[in-house]
Amino acid sequence: MKHIIREALPSDCSAIANLIEQLGYPISPKEMLQQIKLYTDKSDYKVFVMECDGNVVAVISIIFRDHFHRKAKYMKITSLVVDSQYRRQGIGHKLIEYVENYAANLGCDFIELTSPTYRAKLGTHDFYKNLGYEDLGDTKRYLAKKINPDSTY
Repeated sequence: MKHIIREALPSDCSAIANLIEQLGYPISPKEMLQQIKLYTDKSDYKVFVMECDGNVVAVISIIFRDHFHRKAKYMKITSLVVDSQYRRQGIGHKLIEYVENYAANLGCDFIELTSPTYRAKLGTHDFYKNLGYEDLGDTKRYLAKKINPDSTY
């Protein structure tokens, strides 16, 4: 099998929408197209896909940020999903490694991500820990507030 990592294209919207739905966030291909355009129009947003024999089988989206309160640039992984038929084949690891190198080349000091607590049972947290990510639950909390009462977290 031939694996290729590349930036997402508008033509990937249906495949990426399917992947994001597998992550638990239903989104239409039309809505995904808008998200892809948002991420490709901004220099500090990126979406990469993994192709396997010409089919999009995984996606990772990232955002670059600078801290206000200290001199540090960081990257946030906003989503990562591998198609259920392709999991446990090293694809997620390859995507993480790719964006880690990308972040290092841009001078980032660290990478962060959030993962819902229920995903621990699915092995997601162990996946990240095995790649060197630390659980900062003792030092940081992820807080949110809905502005639109109809929205979901």
